[in-house]
Amino acid sequence: MDYTEKLKSRKLQVTLIVFVSATTFLTVGILPPELWVELVKWTAGIYALGNVGEHAAKTVAKK
Repeated sequence: MDYTEKLKSRKLQVTLIVFVSATTFLTVGILPPELWVELVKWTAGIYALGNVGEHAAKTVAKK
């Protein structure tokens, strides 16, 4: 699998930026742990649903 192609995904890039930023804010003490959990949970969930929706749309379009 070519991982450089995966890293070109805008959805993945935004998800990684949010995760790294939230983790940095958590480490510095700006973001409380409860909010970090919620932020990462929602961001990862939206990313996952976006991928499922994208692949489902491609599958339906092929038929």
